Amino acid sequence: MDTKPPTDARGRPLKPHMLKKNVKALEEKIETVPMSFEAEQKVMKQIKELQKQISQLDTQSGMSAELREKSKEIDELKKAANELHAKVTQMAKESQDFHEKMLTLSEEIEAFKKEEEQVYKEFLKHKEEYVKLAGDVKGLQQEDKKVRKAEKEKKIAAQKKKEAEDKKTLQERAKEAEEKMKKGEKLSTEDLLALQSVE
Repeated sequence: MDTKPPTDARGRPLKPHMLKKNVKALEEKIETVPMSFEAEQKVMKQIKELQKQISQLDTQSGMSAELREKSKEIDELKKAANELHAKVTQMAKESQDFHEKMLTLSEEIEAFKKEEEQVYKEFLKHKEEYVKLAGDVKGLQQEDKKVRKAEKEKKIAAQKKKEAEDKKTLQERAKEAEEKMKKGEKLSTEDLLALQSVE
């Protein structure tokens, strides 16, 4: 099938409405103008040729419209594909950014865990030192308590010993004073005090 559009004598594409106008004029000529059979057949042949050209133009016009529609659909699909590609690219970038952030956070968390472990080890070490020191302090406190008690007991014993010695001394002085009294000797102040203390 020849898809080349019909043209006029100058090679310009013919327009359907002009061809239809020519067909109508020829049909009116057959109806109104007396002519021979041969002339009428010639005009009929012209009408058929024009109708053929009109049909060809209509077909090509329909194909052009369909092509334009398809081209429009293709353009829309390309636009949608480009938009989708842009979205996919953006999502891929966001996904990559998110992945990198996750890796960074994971590294920070891992570093924090190591630091936490180190701090906990230090805590345990100081705790052990504190427990040991507390035990030493408690031991020293108990030892100090024992020493203080022993010193107190020693002091009390020394005081009791001194009191006993002082009492013995006074008793001896009182006895000597009694002997002086029996002999009629003069008593001193110490002798009188010794006698008063044993009364």
